[in-house]
Amino acid sequence: MDKIIIKEILEKYKVKIAVERGNEWRCHCPFHNDMNASMSINSDTGLWKCFASCGQGSFFKLILKLENDYEKAKKVYDSYFKDRGIHARIESKKKEINSIYAIKNNLADILKLQKIELPKEFVLIENENDCPKYLLSRLNIETIKYFKLGACYEGKYKNRIIIPIYFNDELHGFQARDMNIDSKLRYLFADNFESANFIFNFDNAKDCNEIIITEGAFSAMSAYEKGYKNVIALFAAVNRLSTIQLMNFMKSKFKTLIIAYDNDEDNKINSGLKARIELANQLKNYYRTFFMNMPKNIDFNDMKKEQIDNIYNNRTMFKGEKYACKIEKKN
Repeated sequence: MDKIIIKEILEKYKVKIAVERGNEWRCHCPFHNDMNASMSINSDTGLWKCFASCGQGSFFKLILKLENDYEKAKKVYDSYFKDRGIHARIESKKKEINSIYAIKNNLADILKLQKIELPKEFVLIENENDCPKYLLSRLNIETIKYFKLGACYEGKYKNRIIIPIYFNDELHGFQARDMNIDSKLRYLFADNFESANFIFNFDNAKDCNEIIITEGAFSAMSAYEKGYKNVIALFAAVNRLSTIQLMNFMKSKFKTLIIAYDNDEDNKINSGLKARIELANQLKNYYRTFFMNMPKNIDFNDMKKEQIDNIYNNRTMFKGEKYACKIEKKN
């Protein structure tokens, strides 16, 4: 969204911006006597949230709440955006308009036209006898069955583990992991599948107040197997949520995020640690954010439950733009 327009509208309603940090603005909430600038607004998406529980949602929803009248809010919104080339879309059911930068707030509706099926060669794994040794070396059969994993032995995804990806209990895509550990192309996604819009295991975790975020599905499944059911995974871009992912975060019950990225070295630059800081900076104004300090070159699959418990109980609270401080011990 246009930052200048957002500021003009905030000034119109006498909403004072207290702090600007990149695209995250902290404002004094107009819906309660706010001395602490407890409202956060993302100037890129227009998403807002008051941490005193006054509400959250799209930028149009903020105008609607300020006006307390749908037609007046629509008129204000269109007067600022429509004439400047940003056209509104009316959702009659909710009586809410979103700009083109925020219409992706309902992933289920958008993807009704995008129906991706499992490969025709897909074989569901239902017992240990039918399970590839590679997969059994990483997960037990109960976990494999729970996540409805399968394999392809022929076709485009030959010799790959197939990880189905669901949203609202419906299949929307899959990830294919090569069983050859030396493969240069370890992961493939279904054709036309936009992985950056999805969150692995989101259906099971969305009602949790606290979640653990991992870099990939295998790490999430390993953590789940070792007792951490409140785990999700991001694909491709693990350093930043897309608009759709962020909207679904906002709709969830999440209050505390614990980022558990691999501590691996990549050309002398630790890409996992860098990515977790970038993600934490995006989310810190919305949620209490922590890091699990993973051992170097070791992921959830390599650790025993006791070791994971220790790292989890001694997670680090994220406080700054480039670093974390203050160790909080989980009781």
